[in-house]
Amino acid sequence: MHALGRRVRLLEPVRRGHGLREQPVRGGLQLVDAVRDQGACVLDTRPSPDCTTNANCLSTQVCQSGFCLYTCTTAMDCELTDTRIPVCADGVCRSTAEANPACTTQAQCNSAQDCIGNICQ
Repeated sequence: MHALGRRVRLLEPVRRGHGLREQPVRGGLQLVDAVRDQGACVLDTRPSPDCTTNANCLSTQVCQSGFCLYTCTTAMDCELTDTRIPVCADGVCRSTAEANPACTTQAQCNSAQDCIGNICQ
């Protein structure tokens, strides 16, 4: 099996859509997750959680839904942290699309579009 031009070997059969495989990395092999896509193993590119508790985050962040988010009291706190997340909502910095979503499901978009990143595209 090849992934991103590198040869990988399946360590055990894929069960229920997931499997383990070795991937060559500098200095040895690393185990990485694989998922089944139409019967073939492919890299799992879904976002994985950054945290399970606030202790996993920086002191200026909190863990919400598996991700470390910067805390704030005003929009200026967010703008000074990162201009891509300029809105202070519910005590954490968010992007404009997160704070004011145009959509949250595909049903809110026309039939030719999907809801991606809270925007019909």
